[in-house]
Amino acid sequence: MSDQTFDAPVWHHGKALRKGYTTGSCATAAAKVAALMVMRQHLIHQVSIVTPSGVTLCLNVESPHVEGQQAVAAIRKDGGDDVDATHGMLIFARVTLNDSGEISLQGGEGIGTVTRKGIGLPTGSPAINRTPRHTIETAVREAIGPTRGAQVEIFAPEGVLRAQKPITPGWGSSAGSRLSAPRGSLPRCRKRAGSARSPSSWR
Repeated sequence: MSDQTFDAPVWHHGKALRKGYTTGSCATAAAKVAALMVMRQHLIHQVSIVTPSGVTLCLNVESPHVEGQQAVAAIRKDGGDDVDATHGMLIFARVTLNDSGEISLQGGEGIGTVTRKGIGLPTGSPAINRTPRHTIETAVREAIGPTRGAQVEIFAPEGVLRAQKPITPGWGSSAGSRLSAPRGSLPRCRKRAGSARSPSSWR
């Protein structure tokens, strides 16, 4: 993480808090680096993205692998001093090139499925909200160019276990993690008692 604005601490009630970054940013970075690896046919160990709020993140890549038309990479979630249930979890992306010209986004192991209406996503779809969907698709499109297609699978093997917390139900998604936050970094301290989100929600 090299961006000076990101590295600056947040002050909350007179205490300096270290910033973190969201699961949505992790998924975007993992998808971007997987797409770059499959295009370049070599491993990449660090990737940078710009979050929707304009913050540049330089993130270490874990478990990179590329073979033929497919690549996999993971980014480890860091919640800073404002951690949630996804802190420390590896967020993976698998990118497979194809000739469709379209980018399709799927949720794999550990990613919840939308089970009811009212949260802005179609039922039966991966529980990945609109902002991370857009940033993932944009990052992959930039990496593979305007004419190729790709299937992007986001998965988090620890997601199901971490979602099995007592206060997880009520989000309209099945067991698993959910990508939800819009800004990409965590520059604030959440109000714990009034937080309207699952501890394993994907931000």
